[in-house]
Amino acid sequence: MAAAFACIACRVRFSDFNEQRIHHQSEWHRYNLKRNVVQLPPVSQEAFHQLKEIHDKSQEEPSKQNHYCEVCRKQFGNEKAFDQHLQSKRHKQVKSESLTKPEKKVVPNVEKKDVKSNITPPQMTHSQGSDSESESDWTDVDENDEVEGNAIPPTDCLFCPFSSQSIEDNVQHMSNIHSFFIPDVEYLSDLEGLLTYLGEKVGIGYRCLWCGDSGKSFNSVIAAQRHMHDKGHCKVRYEPGESLLEYSDFYDYSTSYPDAVNADKDEEINENEIEENDDWQLVLPSGAVIGHRSLFKYYRQNLKPITENGQRVRKSIVNKIMSNYKALGWTGTTGEAAIQRAKDIKFFHKIRAKHSLKVQQKHNKLLQPHFRSQIGF
Repeated sequence: MAAAFACIACRVRFSDFNEQRIHHQSEWHRYNLKRNVVQLPPVSQEAFHQLKEIHDKSQEEPSKQNHYCEVCRKQFGNEKAFDQHLQSKRHKQVKSESLTKPEKKVVPNVEKKDVKSNITPPQMTHSQGSDSESESDWTDVDENDEVEGNAIPPTDCLFCPFSSQSIEDNVQHMSNIHSFFIPDVEYLSDLEGLLTYLGEKVGIGYRCLWCGDSGKSFNSVIAAQRHMHDKGHCKVRYEPGESLLEYSDFYDYSTSYPDAVNADKDEEINENEIEENDDWQLVLPSGAVIGHRSLFKYYRQNLKPITENGQRVRKSIVNKIMSNYKALGWTGTTGEAAIQRAKDIKFFHKIRAKHSLKVQQKHNKLLQPHFRSQIGF
């Protein structure tokens, strides 16, 4: 009689349920699951044990390289910590000072200096250099060393070293490989700006896109990417609250407003429907804004407008991304949820404008040589 219990990932059969349960907890099964994700065939149990022995031997061998910085006179336990030190501002500053600093002549205390210069840097023992994947990666680096991070470009993946030719290809790669979907992409107004901000958050801040500032901080881009990949955090936290307001500048929910669909541009304007906004500007029902005369110099600024061609290109890219998302099973945001988010963001912008006005008025009081009452027109 054929066995009723089997493992598809490892292609083995079992006689009872207990053997199958123990197998699912083994390292061999987890290894084959990872190979199955990247579409690789499974390995047998004997081949897995051989690979494990080779890996254990490579981890046990002590590093033969001498990771010693001649400029800073510091010894490091592994190559990763040594590379982090070479990229730090402290090392670059000391190196530049040593190059520009004139050489000193020999003083009478030659013997003491010779003794110090002949001292070889201390070698790391086997017990100190073995834990390369734990605390030794960062404890050897000076606390004052600040590693310069580089922002991830919009054409590079946020979760792996993969680089694309365009932003569209990069978004498609992240959605197909890492299951990364941009929230509310149908209301996205600045795709390049959003990807640039996320790249700075991961590349410079070493932050997880899902955990944010409240989560764990990491020491490198690789550590942050590994965390997002292992924990399934290859996604953006876009929920009501601070996370929703963090990305509000990259979205435009005006098309989800109830009066945006049936609006008539030639409709007569009712003077009673004119909305007053913070005593600084008037918003007409048509959407036109009339500013106060004291802000005339700001309205006269000839800013570079966004051409219609550029808007069409951005819209076409977003439409291609949406079609790719729909092919992968994406459904989008419902109308009620989008309207609620638009109301929350609009309310937040109003509160932020009022707070900014108060701060500006307080700043004016500090700079005025004579008191003048702050009158809001």
